[in-house]
Amino acid sequence: MLLQAAQEMGIHLSSSWLIGGALSDMVAAWRAGCGRYMVLTGRGRQELVRCWKTGEWGFRVALDLDHAIRALLQMERISGRISVPVWDSW
Repeated sequence: MLLQAAQEMGIHLSSSWLIGGALSDMVAAWRAGCGRYMVLTGRGRQELVRCWKTGEWGFRVALDLDHAIRALLQMERISGRISVPVWDSW
């Protein structure tokens, strides 16, 4: 699904981030070549434990969506690139 959406919308997954709250989100992002951020809201805390138990790691963790977005925007500012797409249909 990520690959199809990226192709249809012209998104470069290697420079994109997926923010999710489940192990399956982190695996999908890894397979698609995205950066990964797990949020601890909803079922995120339980899913984080699953990630540790299964050895799935290598992603960033944030308290919630707001914290993840702020951290990503800060990283973009530091790197000198702003590549946040904006679509009117959101």
